[in-house]
Amino acid sequence: FICCLIYFIRFTIALFVFIQRKISWFEGGFVTVMFFIMFYFFGISAGSHPGPIGIIDILGISLFLFGSCINTLADYQRFSWKRKTENKGRLYTSGLFKYAMHINYFGDAVAYFGLALITYNIVCLCISLGMFVYFITFEIPRLDEHLNKKYRDKFTEYSKVTKKFVPFVY
Repeated sequence: FICCLIYFIRFTIALFVFIQRKISWFEGGFVTVMFFIMFYFFGISAGSHPGPIGIIDILGISLFLFGSCINTLADYQRFSWKRKTENKGRLYTSGLFKYAMHINYFGDAVAYFGLALITYNIVCLCISLGMFVYFITFEIPRLDEHLNKKYRDKFTEYSKVTKKFVPFVY
């Protein structure tokens, strides 16, 4: 429950402070439904493991916190950089974004996996893996298309030297 609350607060701040673009009704509705389903299953599964806190719990909480920190720090770095007038209309490629073009999504994927681990529920693990697939097959290609149109040569150059989603891997 505490992890879900942390995620909700972090996501709300990102949505109302860090995101500097308009969100379509489709995207807003889709994200709302997905989060409801995901956190419903995480919520009903949480605390269902009768044993004491063990290595899986510690690993899950660590992954959740690590992923949350990556996502939040990356979004904050980009937000701070874009607020400067001299950076208006420029592509942000610094901070954590120098390790992966969509490092913030990677942070979320790691956080979801950590949440899934602490539920001890296969459905939650499948939801977490589904979010990973969603990022790779839908969200990242859609955003890449937008960035390519907006920044053209700079984005092409950036994509040649920077991993797409998982730092140092993909």
